[in-house]
Amino acid sequence: MFSFPVQNSLVSTPTHLDTLVPFSYISATNPINQPPIPAMSAPIPSLDHLILFLPLSTTSPHPSIPSSLSTAFTLTPGGNHADNLTTNTLILLADGCYMELISFLSADISTHWWGPDPHRKGWADWCLTTPSTASENYARLKGQGAPSHAPPQAGARLRPDGVQVKWAVTFPAGEHGGQDKRGRIPFFCHDDPITARHLRVPVDAEKTAHGCGALGVLSLTVLVADEEMLEATERVYAAVFGQNGTSGG
Repeated sequence: MFSFPVQNSLVSTPTHLDTLVPFSYISATNPINQPPIPAMSAPIPSLDHLILFLPLSTTSPHPSIPSSLSTAFTLTPGGNHADNLTTNTLILLADGCYMELISFLSADISTHWWGPDPHRKGWADWCLTTPSTASENYARLKGQGAPSHAPPQAGARLRPDGVQVKWAVTFPAGEHGGQDKRGRIPFFCHDDPITARHLRVPVDAEKTAHGCGALGVLSLTVLVADEEMLEATERVYAAVFGQNGTSGG
């Protein structure tokens, strides 16, 4: 077992990262149980959001939200991304992160980072963020000696109220935005300093009050194919989180 501490987006409550394979896994434990992190170390990346693919509605250009979600959670309109290939609805959580319910708007997504299947459904990806800028975070990743991620690139979304939201994303390295690594290797999102996070993630008491009582994300499980991929994933996570995991039984 290898442990990596992860925190949520806005407050210090920890979340967990569990990477499971038969007879072996990576499991994050409460940071208070970890060895002290040197004072000069970079902050541990925070969980920003999770990606859940849903079918596109047949009556509107928005995700088709099943009643199991719409009755359990308060839904916040998201909007269309700048490439007009995806649209989303958000579930904002009190711990500061969110679930992005997303659908493809086009069948021509063979080179999209979440492609190539235009009918994709289910949990697809997870995103981290840091207090630093996208450029500073990328320099940190490069400094770990593992080319795990590509340089940051600009992203944007137009909210239904007409507000333009901008950010920079740092995708896993590889063809088509690391398409073959998505879901296993997280990407990063850093908000534009002008539009700021509160426009992308408009958390407030009303939007984070959910019928099911959910407050945040407790754990995240990432399945990998075999022991070899587990070891490769562990090396990337060590670079991403800025420290080696701790072994356990």
